[in-house]
Amino acid sequence: MSKRLAEPLDGPTVAQLRAWSREHAVTIACGIAERSGNRCHNTAVIVSEGELVMVYRKTQLWLADFDKFAPGAEFRAVPWRGTTLGALICFDIEFPETAAAWPCSAPGCSPSAMATWCRIGTCIARWRRRVRWRTRCSSRWPIGGCRAQRHVRRRSLIADPEGNILAEADG
Repeated sequence: MSKRLAEPLDGPTVAQLRAWSREHAVTIACGIAERSGNRCHNTAVIVSEGELVMVYRKTQLWLADFDKFAPGAEFRAVPWRGTTLGALICFDIEFPETAAAWPCSAPGCSPSAMATWCRIGTCIARWRRRVRWRTRCSSRWPIGGCRAQRHVRRRSLIADPEGNILAEADG
């Protein structure tokens, strides 16, 4: 299914994100299934002021991902309003090295936009713990979002570098 739905970075999904970003003067982090040549990637994009400013391809693939996606090769970050934004996708958050590996312009003050989701309702608690743990490992400010679907919608959160959840959408 992901291969059928995958789009290139200049496809309609990223074009719509760019239009919304420009129209509403916002920065958007979003996960997409990306097609690049004959490969598919589980990709996070960040668009700001109508421009595609960052592309991150998931590096840590889950066993079920290998028949759908190719792994990314590097961690990406982008300067944004005096700080740095980076991304992690799903299983990436299981490894402390991934959060610590982002390029960083100022240690201790770099927000992290995480495009992540859970497939089953019971993994929400585990995901919340991982976001908090990775925050402590990396001294970053994580902004985590869950996939919008019936059993996990509205579980996005923001935590401080100590792992304290500052705000969480009610689910």
